[in-house]
Amino acid sequence: MLINSIDNTILALGSAFFSAVSNILARTILKDIKTKNILGLNFLMMTGVLALFSPWFFKINISFKYAGTFSVTILLVLLISIIDLISNYFYFRSFEESEASVVTPILSLSPGFIFVFSWFFLDDIVNYVQILFACLIIVVIIFISTDLKNIKSIKKLNIYPSLMASLLFALSAIPTKYLLSNEFINAPTLYEIRGAVIGLFAIMFFGSGIEEMKSYHFRYLFIRSLFVIIQWLLLYAALIKGSAGISYTLANTTPIFVIILGVFFLKEKLSLRKIIATVLVLILAMMINLMN
Repeated sequence: MLINSIDNTILALGSAFFSAVSNILARTILKDIKTKNILGLNFLMMTGVLALFSPWFFKINISFKYAGTFSVTILLVLLISIIDLISNYFYFRSFEESEASVVTPILSLSPGFIFVFSWFFLDDIVNYVQILFACLIIVVIIFISTDLKNIKSIKKLNIYPSLMASLLFALSAIPTKYLLSNEFINAPTLYEIRGAVIGLFAIMFFGSGIEEMKSYHFRYLFIRSLFVIIQWLLLYAALIKGSAGISYTLANTTPIFVIILGVFFLKEKLSLRKIIATVLVLILAMMINLMN
């Protein structure tokens, strides 16, 4: 496969790019509709898209070598799906209740949690210099994503959904890394099953929300689903090849790509602060890559 020949740093940064587009679309959709009204349909739509191609990629390893782990694989896939259902609920709630300038810095804390979880559960050993570079990237992302003029008002906002989403996304990364690295399941299959479980559970608990949606909501959700599928498949591919913490750190450079997209498509002006931050993050990402 072509994706196997791509460096994991490029894969993670590619995930960040598609995440930037999906975040912009999420904020657009949630301006006039509630999280619970789109959560289930959002994931079922992505599952439907993947189902069209599943005859070519669907695979759970049930060979003799992995026969004893089949039940563990199914249980872990269900665990990932449930954790991601809750984390995505809080993710969408974050954009529903707060501006992106408040949500993004808190979501950017997720790689920090992953370093702790992966060390504790996976014995994931990462070069200390790489961790330092990754921590610097997290700090820079939080710095450029935070509106310093409104720093006092942030204390008054509800940051709980963003914090919970960040923590749960980190927790979900651990069994995901374990399954993919050990080849118990491949990335598209994991994402398809995960999407189906999240979608069905979300509709059971929150309803379909179809009656609240207008035609453009469906259009935006479908377009967003394509970007999200690519985003997560690239992230999963990066997880297979590299450290969980490093992969998620690079995949969380989303604000950098939001800045770049804003310049090219929204004609936004670049401040010196954003230019320096963008260059610094890209340099740090290159340094991490050179140390692989």
